[in-house]
Amino acid sequence: MSLAPPNVVSRESGNPQGKAYESSGDSRLRGNDNDTPARETTFGGANDRVRNAYGQGQAGLSEIFPYLRAIMDNNKLFLEVCADSVENALTAQSAGAQRIEFCVSLPEGGTTPSFAQIQTARKELNIKLYTLIRPRGGDFLYTGLEFEIMKSDIRFCGETGCDGVVVGMLNPDGTIDRTRNRELVETARQYGMGITFHRAFDRCNDLFQAMEDIIDLGCERILTSGGYDTAIEGAEVIRRLIEKAKGRIIIMPGSGVTPENAAELIRRTGLKELHGTFRSRKTGQMQHRNTKLRFQDDEYELLATDPEKIKTILQLSTGK
Repeated sequence: MSLAPPNVVSRESGNPQGKAYESSGDSRLRGNDNDTPARETTFGGANDRVRNAYGQGQAGLSEIFPYLRAIMDNNKLFLEVCADSVENALTAQSAGAQRIEFCVSLPEGGTTPSFAQIQTARKELNIKLYTLIRPRGGDFLYTGLEFEIMKSDIRFCGETGCDGVVVGMLNPDGTIDRTRNRELVETARQYGMGITFHRAFDRCNDLFQAMEDIIDLGCERILTSGGYDTAIEGAEVIRRLIEKAKGRIIIMPGSGVTPENAAELIRRTGLKELHGTFRSRKTGQMQHRNTKLRFQDDEYELLATDPEKIKTILQLSTGK
């Protein structure tokens, strides 16, 4: 899904870690006045070493890998890659990704791929495949016709053998559309598929109440940046969500995740699943260029899944 605004994009429980969010006046934290004070969670004594090596800016990624490995020995990182083509999905699989969130039109935040793309992805991939169900870019308030299209797309994904779908619908007031989301979830469950609630969640007026509503719907995870543009900005909110979830749902951070900030995000949130596009720009293979056309670089360059970025992220849990 799904990391360019508006972003969408996607079974283990999270493990809280880090300092409590201190701005109690933020509407994203409504209903949390009784939270416990700021604290740090210790993982076999490794947390102090990570804080000393990384939190004070005294070490780079390569130096803190052993400490992150100690923290995550029993909590291996599960990496989902958002891929906007079958080729990119295959690259992500080869690099070690455990799940693909499949979509197209990432500049619009991601939309549903064509039937042929979904069929081909399912045929070629042997890792988990979750398809984004989003009929258009823009907001997450859908018409009756769009809702019927979404249900039809879910049925196709089920018949094609997708492992899950990624959905999300809101009411005009920024609350979860419980009635229509439940129908989407029930449609997916008919085919044994899992359900991720995408970053429509970040547009809700109360993230903590929205999480409770999504848990009640039966979704297995929420993709979120904590209500901010990037997950690193929303890290403290994400940590609070993980803590409040208490294993009832997976909170999966995404948006702006890079090899350079992933270690800090893990340290501050205690996440167990991570989401990103992990792309780099590369030059296409065209030799001829029409120099009379403006903006031609956009057509002769590609943003493609970068296997080295994925491998670097996965080193956070393997320590290799």
